[in-house]
Amino acid sequence: MRSRDLAQSADLLAWRGNLDSQVRRVGSPALLPSIVVSRTSSSPEGRLDVTELIASLAAERHGAPGPSTSHRPHAGASPTPHRVRPAHTGDPSAERRWPVVHLLVPMLVGALVLAVVAATGALGPTEPRQTDAALVAAPTAAGPAPSPSTAPPSPGTSAIAAPAQTIVASPTTTTTAPRSSTTGTSSAAAKVQTATCTVKANGAQVPAVKPGDTVCFAGQTSSSNSQLVIKTGGTPDRPVTYSAVGPVTVRGIDVEASNVIVQGFTSVHGNSMGAKLLGNNITFQGNNISSPTYTGDDSDGIRFFGNGIKILKNTISDVKDGSNCTNQGCGDGPHPDCFQTFYSSNYPTSSNVLISGNRCANVAAQCLMAEGPVLPGEDVNGPGESANWVFSDNYCDDGANQAMMIKNIKNLSIVNNNFDGTNNKAIALADGSTGAHVGANKLNPRIPRLVSFDDGNESAGYTGPAAN
Repeated sequence: MRSRDLAQSADLLAWRGNLDSQVRRVGSPALLPSIVVSRTSSSPEGRLDVTELIASLAAERHGAPGPSTSHRPHAGASPTPHRVRPAHTGDPSAERRWPVVHLLVPMLVGALVLAVVAATGALGPTEPRQTDAALVAAPTAAGPAPSPSTAPPSPGTSAIAAPAQTIVASPTTTTTAPRSSTTGTSSAAAKVQTATCTVKANGAQVPAVKPGDTVCFAGQTSSSNSQLVIKTGGTPDRPVTYSAVGPVTVRGIDVEASNVIVQGFTSVHGNSMGAKLLGNNITFQGNNISSPTYTGDDSDGIRFFGNGIKILKNTISDVKDGSNCTNQGCGDGPHPDCFQTFYSSNYPTSSNVLISGNRCANVAAQCLMAEGPVLPGEDVNGPGESANWVFSDNYCDDGANQAMMIKNIKNLSIVNNNFDGTNNKAIALADGSTGAHVGANKLNPRIPRLVSFDDGNESAGYTGPAAN
């Protein structure tokens, strides 16, 4: 053998001796962590102890019996080697390659174990994450901010219960109300589609009804100059619904009944007013009123008289016939208002009233003119009171001295409205209109003042911005 071959053999023997020492160290129980990788089974037979595997490989390298494991052959079984050593071929290169395999086996097994542990996340349980829905539903520590419309009344005043401000439809109807502004309904009245009707009307003629009925009207009726007159109602828990199906135009709406729902009609050129509501528990919603005609008795959009009236999501426009109103007043002519009520020997007081989500556009005088039963300066001294109103989420484009003239209405909440007219002030409280609450209203920059008191009496129970 040549000297170079002898030197290489000596180096190989030294390297293999160092390798045997390393394998013995790796096979030592003191240096091997007991890492257990779980298979699909939870039984002991389904678990692989890597410590035993590496120790077995090291022992087998030295020809000694390995430790007993569940994955080694049982006694009497044919042995199955963990690896196959190539037969000796006399090739020195093969002999040099085989010790490398002994070194790589423990390293590859260890790398496999670490990869499995990292992939399965078996180092410890993880806390469940909240879903987006749970995060949205979870209240904040401070709780939700109170709504301006639900601000508590001041001590000594009656609480104003604001009913739900949504369109109330009969069980057999569906309603939609697209909006074109942030406050008030769209320029067109809320569309009302009736799925099922119990009674069908012919034109504007109202047939006989019973409590709980839904009366459906269809077709244009303005050519006959017909006024819609409703005189039959239901009961508090079973109102009668009068509903327009598609475009139904009438020349004014006159409701003189209690426990009714009137929805989806278009009133054009009504005499003196677009609609009159006289009764208790009337819901008037999703209607379109325009251009009432002056016949010597003003020309208002909607007049209402009674308790429990709800005026919701209507559009009232071009209320100005016969007037010459400015922000200094209307003179001796008519003062066309979007909404008006008053007490007289023919008309009762009005309490528990909700006026919400309406749009009043191009109104000559006031958005709301409201008078209770006690007006000393006008020799009005009737019984009872008009109280507990909510005026909210309305759009007011009008031109009189004030957008709202409130006389002797107690416990009125005025919130979230858009005053967009040319008035000198938005709200005028007079004649003992005590317990008022004003909040979160939007004011056109052209209007210099938000609220004023007629005298010191209106300050009792008032909550809101300072009056001036």
